[in-house]
Amino acid sequence: MTTTTFDAHPRSSLIVALDFDSLSTALKFAKQIADLVGMFKIGNQLFTAAGPAAVKEISALGPGIFLDLKFHDIPNTVAGAVTFFCGDDGSAARQRTCTRRQSHA
Repeated sequence: MTTTTFDAHPRSSLIVALDFDSLSTALKFAKQIADLVGMFKIGNQLFTAAGPAAVKEISALGPGIFLDLKFHDIPNTVAGAVTFFCGDDGSAARQRTCTRRQSHA
């Protein structure tokens, strides 16, 4: 029988969504819990309201950033957008890609 152990601090597994429509509100909340979380999620709502400033200011608090913009487009277009936000190594954010199958009748 194999026993699996979890050695990481629970904080490293905690991602908190900043689903706010204002950067000031998101920052106020994030500052209060930054030392308790491993990552903040910035989604379409906050990014649309504040743009790249949201990523810059929230990432300055320390925890990682999960930039969840749900890109779905031509692969080169998506790659360009992700490189713009993450840098060449992608370390500033993670992208979740969803694939949709279409059936033809």
